[in-house]
Amino acid sequence: GRERGGKHHGGDAGPVLAAPVVVAREQRGDGHQRHGDREQRRDQPVVSLRAQPSPVLPVGVVARAAEQLVHEALARLAPEGIVVSEASIADIPLFNEDLETTGLPPAVATLKQQIADADGVIISTPEYNFSYSGVLKNAIDWASRGPVRPFAEKPVATLSVSPGNFGGIRAQTDLRRLMHSIGAHVLPKPEIAIPQAKLKFDDDRRLTDEATHAMLTAMLEKFGTFIRTHQTQSAE
Repeated sequence: GRERGGKHHGGDAGPVLAAPVVVAREQRGDGHQRHGDREQRRDQPVVSLRAQPSPVLPVGVVARAAEQLVHEALARLAPEGIVVSEASIADIPLFNEDLETTGLPPAVATLKQQIADADGVIISTPEYNFSYSGVLKNAIDWASRGPVRPFAEKPVATLSVSPGNFGGIRAQTDLRRLMHSIGAHVLPKPEIAIPQAKLKFDDDRRLTDEATHAMLTAMLEKFGTFIRTHQTQSAE
């Protein structure tokens, strides 16, 4: 079952189903944002997908509350030029090839567009039965099939959140393997696993653990560099 040990964890992450995916775009110093040859006035959000369906959960409600807190933390810690937002997978139905051929469900079409519009995606997952959740896998299955496959060549960062002592690292290892297999560019390091997650936030939902704060900050900075490097190579 779910990884055990210690208390439930909370994370500064917004609600999403099976694993938060965050899509990030860079903002230029003049307030404009560049993406390829296009310029836009507003930042594009970083899309975050979570393994739990409920968007609002009280602190201390098992893994989903922890993931939500982690998402909120990512949004607060994002360096200048990076905007983090959430992409919900709560309304995505079980994969059905008949639906795929007759017309995508609206929630699936929305998710694909959010991923396509983002410069990068951060996926956060809890651990169930030593792996990531079926809800997350279902969302990734939808997003990775059909003529439009937005995860292909997309910069992706992963992290795992758990109330137990191992931080969901086994789930993250499986998730990274999956994302490589569908053609995503996965950030090599750092691999962040947050154990005992609830203990790292206060009653106001603020991240108080200095080590976790430093890890998430470093990941966001490295992911921004990773995205810029990918964009430069793609433009050559």
